[in-house]
Amino acid sequence: MRVGYAFLFLGVLCSVVLLDGCGNATQEEATNDHPAPGAMRVVSVTPVQAAQENIFPEGDFENWYSGSPVPSPAFVVPGDASKIYRSVRKDGVGGKVLAQEWKKKDYQWNIEGRHKIQFAGLQKNTDYRVTLDALVPNGEAVRIELRGVKEGDESYLMQRPFMTLEPGSAWQTSSASFSTGVLTDFVLATGCFKMPEEGKQRLFLDNIRLREIGKTSYPKATADENNLIPNGAFSVWITGKPLPEGPFAFSSEHSTLKRSAYQRADNTFSVEQRWSANDAAEDPKKWFGVEVDNLTANTDYTFSTEFSIFGKYFLAVSVFGVEENGALTPIAHPLLSLGGEKIYSASKSFNTGTFSKIRIVSHVPKATSTFPNTVSWNNFKLVPGAEK
Repeated sequence: MRVGYAFLFLGVLCSVVLLDGCGNATQEEATNDHPAPGAMRVVSVTPVQAAQENIFPEGDFENWYSGSPVPSPAFVVPGDASKIYRSVRKDGVGGKVLAQEWKKKDYQWNIEGRHKIQFAGLQKNTDYRVTLDALVPNGEAVRIELRGVKEGDESYLMQRPFMTLEPGSAWQTSSASFSTGVLTDFVLATGCFKMPEEGKQRLFLDNIRLREIGKTSYPKATADENNLIPNGAFSVWITGKPLPEGPFAFSSEHSTLKRSAYQRADNTFSVEQRWSANDAAEDPKKWFGVEVDNLTANTDYTFSTEFSIFGKYFLAVSVFGVEENGALTPIAHPLLSLGGEKIYSASKSFNTGTFSKIRIVSHVPKATSTFPNTVSWNNFKLVPGAEK
């Protein structure tokens, strides 16, 4: 059960920005809208069943009293790039809205200092839908990104953008859904990454609603005749887990892995791997890789991958045979040497030799000395037969 926040503050007079039908703002003196001492104000009377329809009641801003910098603790005041304040909707709907005004653009690559809206205590492995009304009366599109929170860390980038709010003269309703996976806390962050040529960038938000859709249904991570690597396209990746589903493994101390936030049109993810030091002397079992079993010994197979290297770096993909005791024996070390030019896919054949179980791994060449070194793996694919 989620509890809505309601706070009472000492009554003060303040300026409220009123929004006219064209999105223009004018200043008016606001009357004190706090409850009189001893009076009872009804915050909400909502049956339990109806409350499940929207579990973010503070998103209608009707309990945002004058003098409070935020509607509730679920909203975070931004840094010096922008400010938020209470305004009034004047398109016939009425009521209070949240206004944000930028004097300079936000930093795109993290959400530090940006306006954030927090969703806490959600159910794991559950699908949710966010719906909101927005008006961007001038300037450029405003983007909203979604991040997961792991042990207080807001760096788990899930979708960027989660929503794109285009400029226009009328209010628009936008919605998008996400799966919680193994996480329970999430953050929406607004972002202005290009300032208008004249004036300040503005955004108005109203009726932010969060609804539970149902339990997430995950497809099975299986292999098929088109790819012998189960989930080789990384399409099944549960939010918050360190690896895609399937026989993938990783324990290196010299690189990190994360799910790329740029989900592609075919609903697959990418594995973003970032090296901080050379891993050539490390046990190959610790490298990011995947084990494939039930192959045929002394048979040709072709491995291929699509990727993006961030910078003029070099990396490699190697194939090892897996002994009965788990030891690794090189089959092709390396199979692929990548980097140094703008290539986005590569493939090469190898023979399994005496092995029916192999391990395909990624690493940097021994001579690599420039770090950090980052690659985005879009897929791993293995098919029978030699490359034609």
